[in-house]
Amino acid sequence: MKKLEPTLTTGKNTRNITSRRGKTGFGTNILGFGSGGTPFVEVTAKYLIIGGGGSGMCSNTHPGGGGGAGGYRTSFASETPGGPAGSTESAIVFAKAGDYTITIGAGGSAVQGPGGPASGNNTVLNHGDSCSVTAFAGGGQSPNPGCGTRGSMGAGGFNASAVSGTPTQGFPSGAGTTLTSPTFSVASGGGGGAGSAGSNGTNNSGGAGGSGKASSITGSPVTRAGGGGGTSRASNGSGGPGGGGSGSRSNNDAAGGPAGDANTGSGGGGNNNEGSSSTTTFAGNGGSGVVFIRFPACACVSVSPGTNTVATVSCEQLATFTVTGTVTLS
Repeated sequence: MKKLEPTLTTGKNTRNITSRRGKTGFGTNILGFGSGGTPFVEVTAKYLIIGGGGSGMCSNTHPGGGGGAGGYRTSFASETPGGPAGSTESAIVFAKAGDYTITIGAGGSAVQGPGGPASGNNTVLNHGDSCSVTAFAGGGQSPNPGCGTRGSMGAGGFNASAVSGTPTQGFPSGAGTTLTSPTFSVASGGGGGAGSAGSNGTNNSGGAGGSGKASSITGSPVTRAGGGGGTSRASNGSGGPGGGGSGSRSNNDAAGGPAGDANTGSGGGGNNNEGSSSTTTFAGNGGSGVVFIRFPACACVSVSPGTNTVATVSCEQLATFTVTGTVTLS
């Protein structure tokens, strides 16, 4: 059979015709494969997310209590969330390319004394349509910790009488105390931490803040989310390990209690302004929250604004968010 070949012709009503043998369009323009149209492959990631810590309390009638740490949630390795009954959470999936908002919860701002405490703010990691992980705000201490009551909030925003949650995120605060004689021998409890409850105030000694929890998501163990220390007339409670602010006595000055460390979600220290009419003192502010996301090495990840970072840790990519921003996958 005679093999037909394309004919090249010229003429007034024709165009040059060139051979298209082998030009099926695949690999060029039809499906776009290999020319910028490669489909996105979903990415599985692990995280640590901490809410903003609560502030301490300042009072001129009794010692102020320490603030609770922000909620603590994690899916990294075999690490567990805050609280007494937590288990490692599931990894998250980014199913589509695009921008995902990360909201960092601010710490509670202490009210000028004498004044009540302030809870922190939630930290939220969005990873898809209607898909997010939220670490609750840490609670401020009870407005009346010197009268035998517990702080109204422990770590993670849970009430002291309801420490469990789904998922659990932290521990409750310690109790305050008062003695019948002498009347002013009172002490406040420490704020709850991610790793343990705040200590009770006892006989002129403010309760220590609850301990935080350690995580190695950044490559080495770092403890975060400690509770704030309580106060008394004689001895103030220490801040919980992990960044909790210590209790303090700053009568008639504006020094205020030590704040929880920034980007640890720790509680602020209480302030004892007892017997003073000063309105210029403060308790400690709560520490702001933080988000860490571990992506596989093959993921194409960027973050904004520039305060947030992406670094290589143990052959994986670690995105760190210290301020509210965006993670972009492409």
